[in-house]
Amino acid sequence: MSAYIVDRFHISAILMFGCTGKPDATTYQILADQGQQLLDENLRSVRARYPGETFRAELFGLDETVRKPTPLEALKLIQCLEYQSNQNRDYYATEAFRTLHSIRQAAQRKLPGWDQAQWDFA
Repeated sequence: MSAYIVDRFHISAILMFGCTGKPDATTYQILADQGQQLLDENLRSVRARYPGETFRAELFGLDETVRKPTPLEALKLIQCLEYQSNQNRDYYATEAFRTLHSIRQAAQRKLPGWDQAQWDFA
């Protein structure tokens, strides 16, 4: 299994998925903080996967102009980032995981046919 550090556009697309229009200053700061958290967790995972390598900490820069992904694209972007970020045993207890999980749930609810699908299998 390999791991790599995703770029800021990847993370920005995930975070901007739930935004309608340009975020206000408060929302922008929240998204930028979440982006840094996601990038830090991704970097921590890559460092765990490749302990002999040196990786510098990076500052996240939110790109609010990135194309908003479809729900399906958002789910795939999340899956990719999570795959690159889950090398540490405690990953599923991190704030980064909770952030991605929340966005994943929002994307699932926006999939075509989600609301019409049966709750149980009859």
